[in-house]
Amino acid sequence: MKKIQLLQNHSRSLSVTAHAVEKGLREIEVTLRTRQAENLTTKVLTTYSQEERRHLLEAVDTMRKASQEMIDHLVLEPSEFTEEQIVNAQAAHLWTILVDSKSKKLKNFGEVPKDHAEEIDRHIENLLDTLKQVM
Repeated sequence: MKKIQLLQNHSRSLSVTAHAVEKGLREIEVTLRTRQAENLTTKVLTTYSQEERRHLLEAVDTMRKASQEMIDHLVLEPSEFTEEQIVNAQAAHLWTILVDSKSKKLKNFGEVPKDHAEEIDRHIENLLDTLKQVM
């Protein structure tokens, strides 16, 4: 199959698509291959039989190969990031989530009792202060 040289804008957009596919497939595979340990905020319940799990993993593998074929055929280049860019982006994202979780913002979901607001804000401020060490 002859490789296609796309316009830069199309190539960049499809590279982002390929990255999203790769990331999603990796998350599906990790979920299906590992016995889930409980995290502080999530608990994954096992729902697939071994046969269903095997079938899904085969589909993930097939999709991964199809994605590789697309990447090769369309000459898509991987995006390059520095650790600093990734850390800064995640820290900024976390900062936004935390600021939006202060009691004043929670009022959009109903009035927060004053004593609860103080406790919520204390925890959020502690997390924001600690996050500054990452930034």
